[in-house]
Order: sequence, then structure tokens, then C-alpha cells
Amino acid sequence: RKTKPKQSFRFAMTTNALLLDKYSDFLIENKFDLLISLDGNEEHNKYRKNLNGKNSFNKVFKNIKILKENYPEYFKNHVQINSVTKDENKDKVIGFIKKNLGKTPNISPIKTFNINPDRKDEFYKEFFNSTEKEILKKKNEEIIKIKKFGFFFDSYNNLYRAKLLKEKEYITNFPYYSMTCVPFESRIYVSSKNCFYHCEKDSEINTLGAIAEENNKIFDLKRITLITNSFINKVKIICDNCFNDNCPVCLHSEKIDKDQKCKYFISGKAYYKNITRQINNIEKENISAVSVKS
Repeated sequence: RKTKPKQSFRFAMTTNALLLDKYSDFLIENKFDLLISLDGNEEHNKYRKNLNGKNSFNKVFKNIKILKENYPEYFKNHVQINSVTKDENKDKVIGFIKKNLGKTPNISPIKTFNINPDRKDEFYKEFFNSTEKEILKKKNEEIIKIKKFGFFFDSYNNLYRAKLLKEKEYITNFPYYSMTCVPFESRIYVSSKNCFYHCEKDSEINTLGAIAEENNKIFDLKRITLITNSFINKVKIICDNCFNDNCPVCLHSEKIDKDQKCKYFISGKAYYKNITRQINNIEKENISAVSVKS
């Protein structure tokens, strides 16, 4: 802001709110958009610990309530709550936060990557009442159902656009594979150690730069290029032959290598087979609509 006074900046931060009471004045002054992690009441929040290993709920909830009571306008416009919870607890978590904080929380699913291998069995039993093998089998069955159903195109225009996405000269306009963001295109994640990352999903080994003691931003452009290209090179062969225009893969959370099968991969043959099926469905619907009108 000091170096570019005429330029507007928007700040956002994801926080566990443990130090919210200490830095609230600074956050409010700079109009930070806050996403606070709170998984519900004390029982639901038991997996979020302090440094001493105890449930962080009491401290976090107290800090949020103080912020809400002392700065109601800021709390209303700049604060959101994010809850990570099991499906069976979702309604209780939403009810608790709406009643006590007047907010409807974002509900995030429990992530199943970067789990300590020695505690995988404990993790799946605790959060899914199942084993990793059973969960993966269920996911594969759901993917097969989606593939059998095929794509849905509600008009010829959408269908034509989908076809254009596969034309060689058109596809070169897209410089990146999958749904992974281009570095710094949508956000910059800054850790408590003053390191820059692609986003909060990224691994600590993929640091893209750091803030120096004199508060100058330092981005290692060569390292950023190497890391980005390493992600692309792992999946390039797979993606070059994939026709999934709605790919949900984020390469920072999905670990895919060129020798592995991507569960979202769709071949050209399957793609055009689905398009043909959808054309037939659209034509049948149009014929039925004309028949009803006449």
C-alpha cells in the first residue's frame, strides 16, 4: 500500500482464531476477509488442538464471540465460518453455528490425502466407520455410475461448445491442464513462517518465495516455473488424451503420476459416444415437445 497508494488491495485469511484477540484491530483496520475454522460445538471441535494438545474450542469460540459483539458490522460483512465434519454431524454443526454466531458455515468434507500411513486405519475407522479399501471401492462405483449416465447438455449450443473445446486450434488457448490454478492467478497463501505458497492445499516443500526481514516480497521465479512444470509434466500425457471438459482435479491435492490411471479420465471414444447419446436425448425431447404443442 505504501509503494502503490493508488492501487486497491483486498486481503483474505484463513485462521483458527486462536490469536484473533491479539490481532483483531489490525485485521479490521485493513478489512481482512476472514475464514475461521470452527467445526461446531466443543465435542465436534475436539480434533482441533492447542499446542498443549487440548481442545482449542473454548479459546476460539470466546475470540469469535468477542469479535462479533465488539465489531458487529465487520463480523457481518467480512467473516465466514468453515466447518470440517462428518456427514452425520452436519445438521448439528450448522444449527450450533447459526444459533450462536448467526452464520451459516461452509461445510467442507474430510480430506483423505497426506494422512500418516501409520494411522490410516485409525483415521478411516474414526471418520468413515470403514476401511480405506471400502471407501475407494465406493468412490469407484460412483464414478462408474456417472460415466454410464454420461454428460448432460441442455441445448445444441452447449453441445457445440463442448465439441469446440476438443478442436486442436481451440485447445491451445488453454495453457494449463486440469482445474489447477495458474500460480497467483486467484490467491497467494502466506504461512505463519512468512513463506509464499500456491494455496493452502500445497505441501511445505513447494514454497514459492518468502518475505524478507526488510519486508520486501521475494518470489523465486525459477523455482515457481520448475514446480509448475513438474506438476504439468506428470499429467501431460494423460491430459493430452483426455476428453473430460469438466475435470475437477487439483494437482496440489490429487497425487497423479503419468504411470497412474486418473479416475476422471475419459477417452475420445467414450466422449463422443456420450455426445451421441445426448443428441438423441435432446432430439427425443424436442420431438415430444412439438407433439404436445400440436
